[in-house]
Amino acid sequence: MRSRAEGTAALGGDQGATRGVAAHALLRLQRAAGNRATGLLLSVQRDAMTQYEDKDWHAAAWVLKDFPHDKAIARVKGLSASRRNRLAEGAMHSPAWRETVLGLVEAVDRNAALIGRARYHLWKDEFAIAAPMLVKLDDATIRTVLRQRYGKISFEQATEMTEVAGSKEDAKRLRYLLLSGPELPHRPQVTFLPKDSHDLLAGYAAGSPLLRGYAAAKWGAKGPPRMRMIEDAAWVEFAAGQCAGRENPKTGKPMTPEELRREVANWGGFTDSASGLMYMRHSDYIAGAAIHELVHALAGAGFLHTIGFDANEGATEYFARRAAGELKVAPSDSYPKQHEVIASLAGYVGEELVTAAFFGGGNTSAIASEVNAKHAPPAVRGPGPVTTAWIAWLNLVEGPGQDLVEAAAFFGTRGIEPPVLPPTESRE
Repeated sequence: MRSRAEGTAALGGDQGATRGVAAHALLRLQRAAGNRATGLLLSVQRDAMTQYEDKDWHAAAWVLKDFPHDKAIARVKGLSASRRNRLAEGAMHSPAWRETVLGLVEAVDRNAALIGRARYHLWKDEFAIAAPMLVKLDDATIRTVLRQRYGKISFEQATEMTEVAGSKEDAKRLRYLLLSGPELPHRPQVTFLPKDSHDLLAGYAAGSPLLRGYAAAKWGAKGPPRMRMIEDAAWVEFAAGQCAGRENPKTGKPMTPEELRREVANWGGFTDSASGLMYMRHSDYIAGAAIHELVHALAGAGFLHTIGFDANEGATEYFARRAAGELKVAPSDSYPKQHEVIASLAGYVGEELVTAAFFGGGNTSAIASEVNAKHAPPAVRGPGPVTTAWIAWLNLVEGPGQDLVEAAAFFGTRGIEPPVLPPTESRE
């Protein structure tokens, strides 16, 4: 049985530049078989590469390495960008000749060669080697490469990558991209993220046009507070201890220790309104959840005290999803009914009024006036004695006859939806 190398040599009539075949050998072949037959033989090499494309990019690279240089360059130029990425990654699996093919790819598409190298080293879990390559790419490309490797990168490995990324700015940029992707593959195996959480939240605040001004006004150059990540096993006791004395939003009375444990068991995170410090349950960390807590920290408790727990959580989630859309990261899916309630309100009175009330201390008088002017009795719906449309809506949102579904339908609009994220690209 012939080896793959022997098979290629037998098919490679036009390989004098790389295999030492004398020029007069080709002339003898032309005289003996004719130009047409010689052309057919020369085309076999090209077809040999074609048969491996999209099936075995290592084999395709192995065939390409023996092409004459000008033909090889033309062949690489004829590939799409995503195929050049895969060709470069395939070549990386053979150290003996990888640089030959990577040189061809780099001559046509420098990014493709970088992507191929980075993907290979990520696949090998060689994160310290991959990081300096990644930071030479633009943010969108880095996100794509990381998304394709998710499930392989732990928080510790991500930290290792940022430490060797290059400059301080490169490290900060890569940390932000690693921690703000559509999902975090392995949850952070630490209970506290000091520098990482600060840089991450500062990046969210600065990168969102919605949040940027409020963050600058509240925190200035120092940026937002930090976030603690709490292990799942310790979450209930920790959160219950931090929230001791918290009122039951339905009764207005302090929760008993057992009530509080049951309550916090359903939380993925919470924010201390006094200090602004944020806490996240280890297994619930995604970018959108962190942004939800960031919005809590920015808005404070004014809206909560004015309009109640459910409306406050709905507004927080509404603006968190808006910010996630601006940042192009995965949004949270918390409080869906409450979100719909606030989305319908914003669609009815205008998002500007809701934004001003939520981030401006909780004064809802402008919203109430707009609702009452546009939605007057007898069209008002709601349980109990009703004097205005605003009171009727509040009864449905926070009153004894609470009905969030009815509250969301009260104004007959679903409101303004946040931008839709592009679909996650699958690994090619």
